Amino acid sequence: MNPFTDLLNDRVTLINSAGETIRPDIPAVVDSRTGQIIIFEVTLPLEEGDVFERRLPAGGVERYEVVDPGYQAGLNRIPASYQARVRRVSDKPRESPPPAVTNYHLYGANARVNQGSVDVSTNTATTVNVDWERLRVAIRDGVADEPERAHIAQKVEEMHDAVGKPSFKERYQEFMALAANHMAVLGPSIGPLTSLL
Repeated sequence: MNPFTDLLNDRVTLINSAGETIRPDIPAVVDSRTGQIIIFEVTLPLEEGDVFERRLPAGGVERYEVVDPGYQAGLNRIPASYQARVRRVSDKPRESPPPAVTNYHLYGANARVNQGSVDVSTNTATTVNVDWERLRVAIRDGVADEPERAHIAQKVEEMHDAVGKPSFKERYQEFMALAANHMAVLGPSIGPLTSLL
């Protein structure tokens, strides 16, 4: 005979994690303040993730998920029991939805993204073209020293061949090192060349 039978004022239904009812109308003590449900039906298979349902007098149903079955062996006149730690299913932390993934594919000159704002800007695309022939003429007519003129002209051709390639920056730097003494003649071409970097 269980001396604690008079304390079992609640009736619960045990439902396993697969949603199958294991047993209805189990005498229990439900303490929602401490998150514990005590039952003496230790022959029931109680596992983490199972659910206890308790019907309320007004017709509602409380659902409690088992966090820890909490089996307690009997001692003297105290019978074995489950002192299950539970949490109300509605108290279960909600999983956040996965973050939204936004892919931006930007193309063209001056491509931009406005997020959460109104775009009132004006999009102006300017294409800068290097006048390679004008640069060659400026070197031919403006650099007096023949070996220096030939060296600068060679660097211009190497730079021209490297346009759009990773090596362009290095060819540009080599050209600029040689052209530094001739800025009065070569200066007009420097801006368009820099835009190619």
